[in-house]
Amino acid sequence: MTGPEAAEVMLKYGAVTFRELLSNDTITALRTYLDGKHDYRHELPYNENFWHDIGRLSLGLGTEDHESIGQALREIAQHDTLQTTLEGILGPNPALVEISTLTSLNGAEQQGIHTDSDWFGSSLLYSRTFYHSYSFFVALQDTPQKLGATTVCAGSHYCANEDLEAICVGDEDKLDRNYTETPAIEVSTNGHIGPERGLLRRGDGFLFHQNVWHRGPANRDEDGRDRIMFILTFVSSRQKKSSIREGDHRRQALGTYYYQRWNMWGHTWNDLLEAGRSTLAQPVAALRALGLHKPSQQDRVGITFIEQLCQQLANGEDFYADYMLEELRDNFWNRHGMPPFLQSKQETWKEYIPDILNIWLRFVGGLYCAGLVLMFCVGYPPRKRTLSKPQGPQGGGNWKRLAALHGVVVMSFVLFQVLVVGRSDLAKDLRSGHAAKRAFPDPNDHENDNPYRPKGPTTFPERSDVLISARFNADFLASYNRFMNYHPGNAKWLEFVKYWSQLPTRKLQQHAITEALKGPTNPTVSIFRIPLLKQSGMAARFLQQDYLTGSWHVMTQLEALEETKRAVWMQSHPLWASLETQAKQNLAQSRFGANRESALAKQFAQRSALEWLDRLWSASCEGGDDDDSQTTAILVPKQQRRTDEHSKTSSSTVRLCDTCNHSKQRSMFVVRHIIQPVPNHISLLPTPRTQQSPIPLASDLPWYEAGEKVYVLDEDSVMTTHSVQLVARIGESSSYGYLVRDSEDHDETEQNVGILLQQGNDDLQPFRPLQQGDAVEVDYHGNGEEYYRGRVIHVHPDGTATVDYFDDNEVQSGVDLDLIQPIMGPRWLR
Repeated sequence: MTGPEAAEVMLKYGAVTFRELLSNDTITALRTYLDGKHDYRHELPYNENFWHDIGRLSLGLGTEDHESIGQALREIAQHDTLQTTLEGILGPNPALVEISTLTSLNGAEQQGIHTDSDWFGSSLLYSRTFYHSYSFFVALQDTPQKLGATTVCAGSHYCANEDLEAICVGDEDKLDRNYTETPAIEVSTNGHIGPERGLLRRGDGFLFHQNVWHRGPANRDEDGRDRIMFILTFVSSRQKKSSIREGDHRRQALGTYYYQRWNMWGHTWNDLLEAGRSTLAQPVAALRALGLHKPSQQDRVGITFIEQLCQQLANGEDFYADYMLEELRDNFWNRHGMPPFLQSKQETWKEYIPDILNIWLRFVGGLYCAGLVLMFCVGYPPRKRTLSKPQGPQGGGNWKRLAALHGVVVMSFVLFQVLVVGRSDLAKDLRSGHAAKRAFPDPNDHENDNPYRPKGPTTFPERSDVLISARFNADFLASYNRFMNYHPGNAKWLEFVKYWSQLPTRKLQQHAITEALKGPTNPTVSIFRIPLLKQSGMAARFLQQDYLTGSWHVMTQLEALEETKRAVWMQSHPLWASLETQAKQNLAQSRFGANRESALAKQFAQRSALEWLDRLWSASCEGGDDDDSQTTAILVPKQQRRTDEHSKTSSSTVRLCDTCNHSKQRSMFVVRHIIQPVPNHISLLPTPRTQQSPIPLASDLPWYEAGEKVYVLDEDSVMTTHSVQLVARIGESSSYGYLVRDSEDHDETEQNVGILLQQGNDDLQPFRPLQQGDAVEVDYHGNGEEYYRGRVIHVHPDGTATVDYFDDNEVQSGVDLDLIQPIMGPRWLR
């Protein structure tokens, strides 16, 4: 597998394996050293022995500990496929944020399945706020399942769920673990999976996204061996000369903690090549960690310890939350034998840090004053009686030297503060408030003067929907700029976009798109749905994201057509796609950059970027297409336009295509055409998509397929969700009936009970997700006992809604969508 192929696997599944990273000699030496460390595990620091109660140890490492550590880092750095993969998902020269080991001692208990980053505070939902980080595990022994091979739930890094245990591993008491019933498997590199055959070979490794659900199984090795993994963790690096205000201002995800020594921060992938020699060696490594040294030969730098520490304290990360302060404080001070008068008893970090600084400043100041008194006593001894000529006080030279020394020290400190610290990017951003600025104001504030209230009906994305996002488009996001391409609805849509882009004429492309994206003909359906892109029993919608709130809004058919035609054009014209990418990056910088609140960003930068995007699309629409010609567009500035009667190319007449008539400005470009013949027979859809329904439609009423979700109106006018099980012809009138499951909530013994409804029956309606304005019935306490009716006033991106109840006008936020059902049929759903 090549590096680009491995990067694609990472983006899709969230994990990928690599072979033969470490030599046998290096593995043996490193394993021997670590086994020796484990023999003295009770003497390890508190944070490294934190998991001892469940039989696990995490040790931060430095190259000065043992020569095998530097050798292992250098061998990993020589693996070209791994480097290409990391740069494909993180950008050039990724930053190194962890060098550690994770040991599962023999007899260790099984972990619960989890993520290393909290879904609510990570790149999954806030990619411009938090790093997307990747951990790389290298096995220091052959690791079968019994020894504790890591379990990974592939593809779960796209799931913003609080708990995925039921989906990833199911009820393990009822499963035979044949690896066909759940998506979770134990990592292996020998080509097999399962408890008897799967094996992660010695020296092999696997890379995984920290939002992937995974766990460490129990260590039940019969030979009493420990399982040891050598771990490196990577995030995107930063431009050495760029300010946070100009580029990457992301931070560590919530819930994430790295077992990294303080003096090993600040390094990148390139530093691994000479690890333990010219790089990652003390004391230079400590200067890198403090941000005081940046190598001149590198244009990118890692994350410094000071920045990392401040972010952990500010966000209350693990080991730095207020509730852990007392335990951490006692362990640290007792380990170093500090007397009580040098310790603070404050209970929160906000109070503890200033208090401990004041205690130590007073202590150091007292020592300094005592030193001055001692100097005074030594410099002025008692005078002796003598017949010689009286002399001045002895020790005057000492005071002069002391004054000169203080002057040099104070002046050096002031110059360092002004010229180095004061001019640093971090100091500028802290003074201006940019580094601590909230990523997005609270969108749940529904006051009328809140500028971040969602505009237009909001809904919640489903698997089959096509999502047009608005929060990416930045170089530092690297592979996350393509994050939405792997959403199932987008992936299916992009398959068609790629195929349509290969059609020979623009007219044929637009005809294919228009025919394919026709919505349902049923007039009772109030939103645009696309049967062609149907997945999981649901017809797709196009949803546009509000860049301020993250809310999703249903797009109209015209908007969906225009977005698809734009995507097809950009797919077939890389030059235009590059220009569009740059314009989108400029727009995103004005919207999300640290200076987004400035008048320049609000009034000029956004408008300018939007005008460029509009002009690019207008320019791509100019010119005509003949039915029998293939058109290749060439971007030519107007001032360079030339007319050549003898040329085979000719300038076209300016004409906007039907989806670009909204543009009021003339394009700054014209389009020249190269005429080529068109094949005689062209299919408008890829071959697999041309299959027709085996049963012809008899009317314009909606057609349902087996497995499709539908609404059934019950006797209380509540629309409950069901699933079609069987489609059958009724009588000779060409009408059809649908056997629908009685309820998706029933247990297995009742799943075959159904209701037969005929096509055209008002009690049977197409399913669609809730959106703002729907009349609904809410299970108020979530126990099925009390139901109240109201209207949805906002559907949030986190899968909840805000409901305004009819009876008492109470407004309730954070209502889970699973507790809400629409009422009164389609006429209430508009």
